[in-house]
Order: sequence, then structure tokens, then C-alpha cells
Amino acid sequence: MEFKSIEEIQKYFGSKKSSLDELRKDLVVILAENHPDKTGGTFKNILQQRNYEDTNSAIEFIDDSSKEVTITKQELAVFSKKIDELSILATTKVAEVPTQEKAIEKLDNSINASIIHFQKRHLFPKISSLAVSGALTVLWTFPNIAFSHPILKQFISPNNIFFSMLWLFSLAFTGGFWLIVKRYERRDELIKKSYSFDSTQNNIFKLFLCWIQIANTRAADWNPHRTIITFTKDELINFTLNHYTNLYEEFRRDLNLDLNSLHRKISEYAKENDILRIRRPNSIPLPLSSRPGEIEIDFAQQVSETIINKLLKKGIINLSEKQSFGDTYEYSDK
Repeated sequence: MEFKSIEEIQKYFGSKKSSLDELRKDLVVILAENHPDKTGGTFKNILQQRNYEDTNSAIEFIDDSSKEVTITKQELAVFSKKIDELSILATTKVAEVPTQEKAIEKLDNSINASIIHFQKRHLFPKISSLAVSGALTVLWTFPNIAFSHPILKQFISPNNIFFSMLWLFSLAFTGGFWLIVKRYERRDELIKKSYSFDSTQNNIFKLFLCWIQIANTRAADWNPHRTIITFTKDELINFTLNHYTNLYEEFRRDLNLDLNSLHRKISEYAKENDILRIRRPNSIPLPLSSRPGEIEIDFAQQVSETIINKLLKKGIINLSEKQSFGDTYEYSDK
């Protein structure tokens, strides 16, 4: 018989001994009484054999139950400490991962929405040019439509050479218009999708650290050991929205420099140019109503939040204890 508990053994053998040692001693006596050596080396009957096997099984169960793993107090303290550390780490990861994933998801949604919005701006002129070219093509192909119409026949003569030239011009204009718009839309998509890349976000933050020291002279705290730069999320949003593109175009070849060298170069440039002024091109490239890569404030906000979350997670910046309307962050070069 296979026993599963001490209580089952006590009940089976009718023992009231609570101590395992005493219970085992009683079972050893029963085992000896039923041992085949007492009956000439073989069991006297099936009942004797069953009693022997059941008693032996009960003794083995008690022996297995009596085995204990010993652990010192020092080992127990170390084990408890590791458990606490793992619990804290698990709690931190559970709290951080959704925040990081949520910020990245919001940025991706903002990028896609901005790309679609840019394309929708040019949907009407694209359809209009196609409709005009289509109408002229129909009139040129089927001139009887214009001749039979009481109003069109007074203004349109599809057989006229000027009408044919107008039709050819409309086809060329529509084809060129669609190619140009498609090219600008593709460029806009590539620029905006690049904002999700770590390299682009690193460039934004690196140029921002140089810019904020010029825009706010009290942002940097210099001392012989390290430099601490303090900033807010609103300042990073403002830079991403209004200044990043201009500084990137000017210093894109210098981004491999260390932060101090890049800051000195931008500072020298700032003496001759007002880098704090928001500069926009005087004219919008035709046939677009907005420039490729131009972002909105909600887009800049999502980019800034993603950058800050990544920097906090990697320990590159810390949340400052300074009191203000919004959170203030500190970056240190050491």
C-alpha cells in the first residue's frame, strides 16, 4: 500500500503515537514480527506478506518525511534579501514597461496621423486637376458632346487647335502635379517616421542641450567636477517644434562631436545669428499647402515625452527636486 500522509499511517495501523520516532519504532516491531526469516525465509501466508510490505512502505514514508533541508540564519537572511530585490525589480518593470510602450505607441499614432493629415491637404487639388483633365479628354475624344450642348458649343470647340493644346497642357500639368505631390508626400513620410528612430531622438536631445544653454543662461550649472543642465518638458517641446529642424540642417555634419565641442560651435554661430528666433521659409513650396516634415504641437509633445521616458529609464537624466508648474529634469555630463 502506498501511504500519502502520517495520519493515514496512524489510522491504518491503529497507532495514537504523535511522534514520528515513536511511530516508527512501533512499525519496526510490526515489521520484525512479519519478517519472512521468522517463518523459514518465506511468508507463511498472503496476510503476513501484505502486513510486511505495508509496514515497510509506511516506514519508508516516515523516513522520507523526516528528511529536512537545513539552512543557516545567514543564508536565510541573504535569501530573504534576494526575494525582496526581485519583488522590487518586478514591480518597477511592471510599472515602467507599460509607460514606455504607451509612449512609443502614442508617438507612432501621432506620426501616422500627421502623415495622413499632410496627404489629405492635397487631396482636393489632386482630384480637381484629375477631373479637369478627364473632362477635357472626354470632350476632345467625343467632340459631339460639346457640339450638341447648347452652352458648351458657344465656348468650346474640340476641333480647334487651341483646345487640343489646352488638353495636352492639362494632361502634362496633371501628371507633373501628381508626381511632385507624391514626391513631397514621400519625403514628408520619411522625415516624420525618422522621429521614431533612436538616432533622431538622440540628435534632438543633443542639439537641445546646446540650445537650452543659450536660450536660458541659468539652465546650466558649471563646476570643476561636472556640468548640470536643468530643463523642463515644455522647453524640449518648444525646441522640437520650432528650432530642431533649423539647427539640424546647420550642424548635421557636426553631430559626431562631443557635447562640449558642439556647444562651443553652436555658441559661436549664435553670436552672428539669432538661433532663438523661429525661422520659417518665406514661401511654401508649390503645389503644397505645407512643408514636408513640418510637425504640429501634439507631434512635438509625443516626441518629447518619448525622449524623456527613454532618458529616465536609462538613467541619463533625473527628475529634479525643484518646484515648478511642470516637472523639471537634470542632465549631468558625469
